[in-house]
Amino acid sequence: MRALEEAARLKRAAAGKRVLGVTALCRQPIMAPHTPPPRERQVYVLASTPELSIAQIEDMKEFTAQCYENYKVEKEGRPHAPWPPGAMRPGLRPVANATADIGTVLTRYSKAA
Repeated sequence: MRALEEAARLKRAAAGKRVLGVTALCRQPIMAPHTPPPRERQVYVLASTPELSIAQIEDMKEFTAQCYENYKVEKEGRPHAPWPPGAMRPGLRPVANATADIGTVLTRYSKAA
């Protein structure tokens, strides 16, 4: 822990920054605005040529778009195109019941009991 604190101290000294004191910390709002450093999404694809790499990325984008569209449509209970090969269907609630009329099922169930 001391080594980490020493490294941070040296880094602050090199950058010309100081540690905030108690009063300065107490004056700051708890939910002070903060902008995190930008993070970039990087895609790594192993391919023998750049053209193959670009083609694989485009295929993956198309696959993802088709899966997302099928998911939205299936969530609404409407028919959709078949899932692309290699896709795993998400577990969604059933949108229909196999029984034709709940009244006949109830009368049959109550007679059996």
